[in-house]
Amino acid sequence: MNSYGHPHDEVLERLKETKTQVKITYESGAIIIKTDGKRMEISDYIKE
Repeated sequence: MNSYGHPHDEVLERLKETKTQVKITYESGAIIIKTDGKRMEISDYIKE
């Protein structure tokens, strides 16, 4: 959570309940999204 209170715990809990993947920039660096207009690929800037 940042100094503004985002993301709110309630939002994170709802995303967890729906098994939505959450990317956090302080863990991943930039979040890269590539699309061809039909499909989307999401990756982290920082590779583990």
